[in-house]
Amino acid sequence: GTQNSPTPTPTFDPTADWKTYNNEEYGFEFKYPATLNVSENKATTSTGLFLNRLNINLDNKSSISIAIQKTDKFTPTYNSEALNTYETKVINGIKGKQGLEYGNAYFLHTYLYGDIYSVDIEYAAEKENQNQIDLYNQILSTFKFLKPMTQISANGQVILNVLNRPGGDNTPKKMLFDYQRKSDDKIFLIEDQSSEGIQEGFIIQRGAISLEVTPQFEGFPWAHTDALVVEIDNPKVSSEKIFRTVAEVASDGYEYVTNYSTGSECGEPKMGTVACSLSNVSSNKVDLNIVCNSSAANVFECDQIVKTLTFSWQ
Repeated sequence: GTQNSPTPTPTFDPTADWKTYNNEEYGFEFKYPATLNVSENKATTSTGLFLNRLNINLDNKSSISIAIQKTDKFTPTYNSEALNTYETKVINGIKGKQGLEYGNAYFLHTYLYGDIYSVDIEYAAEKENQNQIDLYNQILSTFKFLKPMTQISANGQVILNVLNRPGGDNTPKKMLFDYQRKSDDKIFLIEDQSSEGIQEGFIIQRGAISLEVTPQFEGFPWAHTDALVVEIDNPKVSSEKIFRTVAEVASDGYEYVTNYSTGSECGEPKMGTVACSLSNVSSNKVDLNIVCNSSAANVFECDQIVKTLTFSWQ
């Protein structure tokens, strides 16, 4: 006779009806019970240790918090010596460490390390509560770092995740940059931390020069103590002429600007100023902060890159 295969027992997922917290800016997400709320507390970043901190209050004496740091500047919340005693963990495929800190209360810390950002996920309570620890571990099990939206394609195009775009819409959007490459060029992704949040950019390294490009969305005039160096035409980047000037803050560098003017047109310039300008403003309302780090002998290589630079919204 025919034998029937046993029916597999459904796997129960206790997080199935939980909410999902998604953070595109720092590239991670996790699930949490629908009865709880996630709040942000950027006031805790005043020391410079954290970029942001999230809080989930469990009751009036216990909470779970998630503190976000740059991975390359990671500093344990408590002393570094204690971290050496923590147990190495792999949670949801992410490498990290977990350990306890005792003082006037009970603190359970889990550090998870991402490529760009790391997080300290802390359970803090007046005293140990196993039910809350189980909940903490369930939340941990749902944590994941998202694939960065910023990437370099196989043929050297740069795709940037743009967070602060015109009109006050902070929904991430992508910009695609391209230029006429040389075989030995190298491209590196960078991040610019400001009061407006994190803005991604990139650096093109060609021999002894490097050209940094970072999108911005609010052009502002600033003064220069130099004269015009060279004009560049690139209508694919800017509807106006681009001017290369000597960088005010760098002894061995240059800036690319538009709306270049001199003398009384600068308003009330500071002592010694002979010119003022705006950053590169394109026809579709994005400023490109373009800086070349180079000696005078090699700066023409930066000019060649700027002349062939293109970008488009994705």
